Amino acid sequence: MSEAVHTNPDHPDTQDRRLLKRMAIGLVVLLIVGGVIQGVAGLFRNDTQLTIDALDEARARWDENHPANYDLQIQFDSSDANMSIRLQVRNNQVVSATTNSRAMDREEADRWTIPGQFDRIRDDVIASGDPTQGLNIREHAYLIPKAAFDAEFGYPTHYEFKGEGTPLQYQWRVVEFEPVSTDG
Repeated sequence: MSEAVHTNPDHPDTQDRRLLKRMAIGLVVLLIVGGVIQGVAGLFRNDTQLTIDALDEARARWDENHPANYDLQIQFDSSDANMSIRLQVRNNQVVSATTNSRAMDREEADRWTIPGQFDRIRDDVIASGDPTQGLNIREHAYLIPKAAFDAEFGYPTHYEFKGEGTPLQYQWRVVEFEPVSTDG
């Protein structure tokens, strides 16, 4: 005995098939839209979990192309502090440095130059391999350094260091980077 296929649009079997078809089409559309949104979001966020190789590549670009004179503004945020950092670098030396409009000491200022940022990031990437070494945090913590770099000069445009299983988290982004000509 075979089942009859109903062509009557009011029959319950026909209505069930139409409902299933609509649900399947809706699911396919939802998956496509979700994939498009995720793909577009990926185009605008070019930072990824950082490796030493990627960091070395950006540092080499900086070493090859950097201006000796630049003005830099950085926004630093962590659970402990929020700072606006401004530096003026001339002939590769800090000549002016402030944090939240207050003068910054020389050692701290040097840490925020582009070479200083590369050194700090390198320390974080190394520490992320074994977070119990050097950072004094508990075992089983998972630290994730992420960065994006300027295509022309190689400096870090955004850096994020987040941990799972630890409160250690901070990030900074370059608000302004301006090469300065000293030609009169």
